[in-house]
Amino acid sequence: MRLSTIVASIASIAIAGVATATVALMPATAPELPTRPCVTDEGTSAFACVWDASERGNSKGRSFWIDSAGNLTYL
Repeated sequence: MRLSTIVASIASIAIAGVATATVALMPATAPELPTRPCVTDEGTSAFACVWDASERGNSKGRSFWIDSAGNLTYL
C-alpha cells in the first residue's frame, strides 16, 4: 500500500470521527424557551424564566433565559 493511500485513509477516519463527535454533542431537539419573565436581570432565578432586555430594565442589557436547572443562556 502506498504512503499517500495510507495518509488519505487516516485523514478520512479522523474527519469521520470528528463529524461523529460533533453530531453527538448537538441536542436532539431545540430547547423549549420559558415564557415566564424573570424577576430581575441578575441572571439567577428559582424557576425557568426569560429576560427580554429590550423591554425590561433600562433597555440596555443583554437578553437571556434560565432553564429549570438554573443554567443561564444569553440570547
